[in-house]
Amino acid sequence: GTLRRDDGGPERVVRSLAEVHVRGVPVDWRAVLTPARPVDLPTYAFVRERYWAQGVPAASRRGDGNRPRTADWRYRITWVPVAGRRPAVLSGTWLVVTGSAGAGSARECVQALAGHGAEVVLAEVSAADREALAARVREAVGTQAVSGVVSLLALDEEPLAGAPVVPVGLAATVALIQALGDAGTTAPLWVLTQRAVTTGDGDPLTSPIQAQVWGLGRVAALEHPDRWGGLIDVPEVLDGVAAERLCAVLAGSGEDQVAIRDT
Repeated sequence: GTLRRDDGGPERVVRSLAEVHVRGVPVDWRAVLTPARPVDLPTYAFVRERYWAQGVPAASRRGDGNRPRTADWRYRITWVPVAGRRPAVLSGTWLVVTGSAGAGSARECVQALAGHGAEVVLAEVSAADREALAARVREAVGTQAVSGVVSLLALDEEPLAGAPVVPVGLAATVALIQALGDAGTTAPLWVLTQRAVTTGDGDPLTSPIQAQVWGLGRVAALEHPDRWGGLIDVPEVLDGVAAERLCAVLAGSGEDQVAIRDT
């Protein structure tokens, strides 16, 4: 349209021509803007990429052979066995944060870290509160420099009071990420889950509620890469072999998303 209330002059006509031009309609600008000459413009301002499907026909969805073309549009997870063994040697002070739901696992975790060279400080928390967690971290660590933080808060699958669709473990993990920043702790944070992911056939996923923390962890890794360690899914019982593999990851395996299994 070239006529609008209080906007119908020559400028409106030129603006309307520009609107149809950017939508693909050819306009003879030499005839419209006289005297004028075309000039080159930088192309970066006009580069566009659409992220939504634009009416893909059902023939094109079939693709070539048996593989649908839309397969590349889906998010995929592929687990690859880690070859070789790395030394599981830790050093410095490590903070282990746990709630009431992970008491037994916390003891196993503390024993594993201490058995591989770490000086372990255990901080038990009872609420998913940012300020309370920051105060508890400061109290537990004091003036010590921390080499790493291991959280078992995600193991609590109870619903959060006032928000029944949110597990306590997820809310507490969010609060811990914030609290560590408030407390000035820059050590990498490693979040542990138990059977929250499956690596394939024969590896059942028994704790899908904890899987939400894996989504959160990927976001935290992007927002706080300087103080993020990774996500580690461990078995229900942290035996000697699992403990060694856990500490090998914490010591620096180059992986930030790991599932520890018997294989």
